Amino acid sequence: MVRSFIYTAALAATALFISTSQAVPVHRRGYGQTAALISEDQFCIFLPPERGGNIADNEDRAVAFCNVPIESAPNAGTIPRGLIKSLHFVKNNNEGWVQITGRLDPSAYGISSDDQGGQYDMRAPVGARYSGYNAFVQITEPDSGIYCLRVCKNKSDCPVNKSEYGCEAVIGLRSNDQQDSTTVSFTLHKATNLKSLKAIMVKSFIYTAALAATALFISTSQAVPVHRRDYGQTAALISADQYCIFLPPDRGGNIADNEDRAVAFCNVPIESAPKAGIIPKGLIQSLHFVENTEREWVQITGRLDPSAYGLSSDDEGGQYDMRAPVGAKYSGYNAFVQITEPDSGIYCLRVCKNKSDCPVNKSEDGCEAVLGGDYS
Repeated sequence: MVRSFIYTAALAATALFISTSQAVPVHRRGYGQTAALISEDQFCIFLPPERGGNIADNEDRAVAFCNVPIESAPNAGTIPRGLIKSLHFVKNNNEGWVQITGRLDPSAYGISSDDQGGQYDMRAPVGARYSGYNAFVQITEPDSGIYCLRVCKNKSDCPVNKSEYGCEAVIGLRSNDQQDSTTVSFTLHKATNLKSLKAIMVKSFIYTAALAATALFISTSQAVPVHRRDYGQTAALISADQYCIFLPPDRGGNIADNEDRAVAFCNVPIESAPKAGIIPKGLIQSLHFVENTEREWVQITGRLDPSAYGLSSDDEGGQYDMRAPVGAKYSGYNAFVQITEPDSGIYCLRVCKNKSDCPVNKSEDGCEAVLGGDYS
């Protein structure tokens, strides 16, 4: 029913079942908007029509490029050699969708490694489509060196309203999409949540950074920078594998200086935190989850790597709570207090039904004095 293949760069240029066309310059602007995704050795993606073009800036102009000439993509160009570094092919026969994910080398097409990328789908580029399918969604992230594409019979399997979350959250990456790979696998990988444990009074989990970014099958939108900073002030803290924290809106921002501007970032997309960003990979190094069901508060504490978001290791940190950032709140709770200490490499957060359980007048004492908890 479901098959999964990992297709590497060594095979990406192999021409199988060639049906074709005459040679044309790779950077010609006359390519078309009809693409195809047939198998791990016959696939197309959309790219800017000109070498070095910005992904988001070409939302309305991107054209189809294929690894080999494909009859059902008659006017497509040829994917530049070296662009696709790895390719993982997954087909779901039951639901009628096919996807590819993997790594790319943006320099192979002159794309800037600072390009934050964006999304292409059936709405834009104008006229874009995949032969034999009713919908598609493609996210390209040159700055992260990854790409993902899904084509669908049913439009609901290719939703298009959360592009800012990026490939890992929207379509999901296999663990080895982060490296070039020659392994072959035959399993469809879905996100695995930690098993929920029920305790009457207090429950505690340790959640490591290895799982912090895992999420799949989330919807997406049109081409916008993947790391957009117009996130919201509504956060959520549900469990050890569904949580949000507040951070400066811009990478490298000082914690205290952004008291009135910080925005919500979550480890995975959460419905009750609709405009939150995704916590930068590697920021959360450990997470200890504690819930007090009698007092109705929940907290997380742990270690962080400030460099993962460009925070200075000299930043002495500060506190965010329901008074600031302006409008900040945690869904389902009446109060919260978060202290972030980049210089100590730790953070702490408590959300409370009763405001008295979330003290907001001891920020200078730091995490360990204010909330206690585990920082291993």
